[in-house]
Amino acid sequence: MTVERDDSEFEPWPTIDPIREAVCNLLITIMRNTADGSRERARAMSLVLDCHEKVVDAMRPAPTLQ
Repeated sequence: MTVERDDSEFEPWPTIDPIREAVCNLLITIMRNTADGSRERARAMSLVLDCHEKVVDAMRPAPTLQ
């Protein structure tokens, strides 16, 4: 038996922040290519997270005087 459903009642998926998506993909790549608990993984993950904060801050509009 087939049941029809009305998809109009579902909310659309939220849009994905492209910066966050890129960072997540980089973190996944690091995890796949380093050993669990290794210093290399910890350093690389820390570096990526620090860079993510800096990129987000750099893209934030600067306050203006009016």
